[in-house]
Amino acid sequence: MEKAGSTHRRRLFRRPGPVGWLLVLSASAAIVAAAGAPRGDHEARSDEDRPVGQMACDDQQNPVWSLAFSPDGTTLASATISGEVWLKDFGTRHRALIQRGAMGTSPSVAFSPDRRALAIGGGGPVVRILDTASGEDLEPLRPDGEHNARLVAFSADGRYLASGGFGAVATVWDWASRRRLGAVAGHGGGITALAFSPDGSVLATGDSAGVVKLTDIPAGTVRASFRAHSVGNGVTTLAFSSDSALVATASYLEAAVRFWSAADGGSRGQVPGMKPGVRAMAFSPAEALLALASEDGATVLWGIAESRMLGTVRANDRGFQAVAFSADGRTLATGGNDGQVRLWDRGQVLEAGTRARDGSALVRTSPDH
Repeated sequence: MEKAGSTHRRRLFRRPGPVGWLLVLSASAAIVAAAGAPRGDHEARSDEDRPVGQMACDDQQNPVWSLAFSPDGTTLASATISGEVWLKDFGTRHRALIQRGAMGTSPSVAFSPDRRALAIGGGGPVVRILDTASGEDLEPLRPDGEHNARLVAFSADGRYLASGGFGAVATVWDWASRRRLGAVAGHGGGITALAFSPDGSVLATGDSAGVVKLTDIPAGTVRASFRAHSVGNGVTTLAFSSDSALVATASYLEAAVRFWSAADGGSRGQVPGMKPGVRAMAFSPAEALLALASEDGATVLWGIAESRMLGTVRANDRGFQAVAFSADGRTLATGGNDGQVRLWDRGQVLEAGTRARDGSALVRTSPDH
């Protein structure tokens, strides 16, 4: 990661433009209705009609691409493939449309750990930063190179923010000062996935060529670079385990979800019996539980210690694109190609779970190089 000198932080607060306007979370039901928010099925359907474990459902109308819980669990941000971004307040059950596609297609969203800011990546040249209390746009962050604002992630301690995209570079900032720390370069394809380890010490970046890099933060030293998936099968999604020891990766085109050592990138096995089509994954912050969202319309909950499937949710046959756990691990959010954002009670899903058919041990293997 190339170092950069300190830059002066320009304190610029501006009103959102006519396209990227904000409906504040505390807006009244009438304002939310004016934004065109349809009713969720927690209002339209009885408990008996819901899938097991489902607590609520909202229709975003377009395929859901990214999900993020606020650290305090009071709010869920969701982004659609068409560029819309919504905020759902669980206390009031109101939804607010905060972006109408101003940042291009397929945005990603991430809350700062103190919940005061929401980072929004997308097809534009900058990372949009929203002040969640005032609804104002803060000064945006401009990544290195072109087209590198698509994906965004905060470190859990709130010290760093990273973004990456089609330009094959991931930029890292010191969040408190908005100072650029440097960039992770050297990827052979565009950055298709990125995540900080829960302890904030490592940034994992995956690319369209199937390679993953693990970079020490803030030193910028690449501790490991390895081929996670075969050539031509890009890294669709990756995630760190809650203890920061493992990195899980998946490629949409490969029938494999693989585990790697976060210390040195060494292979630690894979989930057996998987089919191609895993689009998103998330580790529970509270336990060794991995949620795998697939295009077949199922999200599998895989127990790392048990090395087997502990439960599954299925709500549509059009596939899932996004998945996220709340900070306490009790709630799972899924987003699908059908435009539905659904909330699930993790305990109920596990209680109703079925055993995996494919044995009880990880398959020890390494990908083709």
